[in-house]
Amino acid sequence: MMRAVIKDCYAHLLSWLRTASPGSLLGTGVLGLALMAAGYNWLRHFGRGNQRQRGPRPAASGQRTVSGPEWQAAGGASANTGKREPQASQQAGTTPLARSVRSRLSGVRKVTISVAGVLFEEQHAHQLSVGATVLPEVVPIMLEFAQVVDCYLLAHVVDDVGQAAVTGALEASGLIGSGLGQIPAHKLLLCSTQVGKVSMVRQLEPELHIDAESSTIHELKRFMPQLVHIVCPGQTLSASGAPNVGQATGFAAWLGLAEE
Repeated sequence: MMRAVIKDCYAHLLSWLRTASPGSLLGTGVLGLALMAAGYNWLRHFGRGNQRQRGPRPAASGQRTVSGPEWQAAGGASANTGKREPQASQQAGTTPLARSVRSRLSGVRKVTISVAGVLFEEQHAHQLSVGATVLPEVVPIMLEFAQVVDCYLLAHVVDDVGQAAVTGALEASGLIGSGLGQIPAHKLLLCSTQVGKVSMVRQLEPELHIDAESSTIHELKRFMPQLVHIVCPGQTLSASGAPNVGQATGFAAWLGLAEE
């Protein structure tokens, strides 16, 4: 309503200015210009006020506006940025395997594992010179192990062929690498004698050592807090007589995931 009145006043003022004599314009020119400027500024202010009352214009088709917490999530100076836990950590312990591994490794920080007969089908060093075959059932176990403890793999090999076979088989199975649950390549330790393997275990000082070689278990039982002897097919369980030595017919059996 007010806008219509002001426009009407402007129309009358402009009409009067066009028809008035030069003398009368001299006295009223300044006043007329001031009124025109004031009315123009008022109209601009009035138009902005109406636009604010109507709110922002809707976004064009295919566009969306983001504000408030949603803006923080999309562009993101959010207070929670950088605090998400890895998905693997969120799901830790939710499977029977994960729970079993964590139960067995309670209080253990470092583990050493002799690969022959434990991770490989091949039980002896000379067999690894022909080839190395990773047991399929140990792969998920080891991927879980590496997320819980500091794990070292030990391989007794007699030549470069055996070294290449062991390294290639572990890499091909995904047990060695830089990903989640994989063991870094520098934690695969190779030796050429059984005595060298015993020496490496003692130097690493793990809380737990797992081995399929009875002579190694015998040499280490005086020094290690906990040993597990994996009894390979064709062998029989024997009473070790040492409270720190456990026995199982395989990795999964030791974890209680398979029958002895």
